[in-house]
This record gives sequence, C-alpha cells and structure tokens, in this order.
Amino acid sequence: GEQPLQAAERELTEETGLKAALFTPVLEMQLSNSATDEISISYVATGLSHGPSSPEVDEKLEVKKIHFDELVDMVERGEIKDALSVATILRVHLLKAKGQLDRF
Repeated sequence: GEQPLQAAERELTEETGLKAALFTPVLEMQLSNSATDEISISYVATGLSHGPSSPEVDEKLEVKKIHFDELVDMVERGEIKDALSVATILRVHLLKAKGQLDRF
C-alpha cells in the first residue's frame, strides 16, 4: 500500500542515510510485462543532506560518491549491468543532454 515516492524516500534514507529536498521522476518501466504487471519508477534525488542509515540486517552496502559522468562511462564499459540502473542512468543522461533536467 506504500506510494512509489514514499518508498523511494524510505529506501534512500534506509540504505544511504541521505534525505532529499526534491525527487524528480525520470523513468517508469515495466519490468517484465509478459510475466508480471510490476512497474518500476526511478527518481533523481536532489538537495541531499546526510544522516544515519539503517539497512536491513542482510544488506551489505557500500555507499560511494561518484560523478554522474563516471556512471555513464561505467554503463558504456559494461561495468554496471543491472537493467534498472542502466535504463535510469541512460535516461538521465538523455534528459540532461536535452536540457530537460536542469537541476541535476
């Protein structure tokens, strides 16, 4: 019953300790429309502030600060292979190139 934006805010804080002043939706994607009706919504979070994280017990996370251009390079080199990550990074790259995502 959780709304997508609420889930994004909660996950960002739980996993990284970050809070965002603004979440901009950039991509809505069907994950496997032949097998499920699940939809993913990706956001760009801006106006970040730091706080404590609280990942789940079985999550082993390493948070790194990486310039966005390096993320695009990592996709191009095949180092990032997760479909949602690749799609979101390339979508944001396209929106930036078109001047449609000014705050990022």
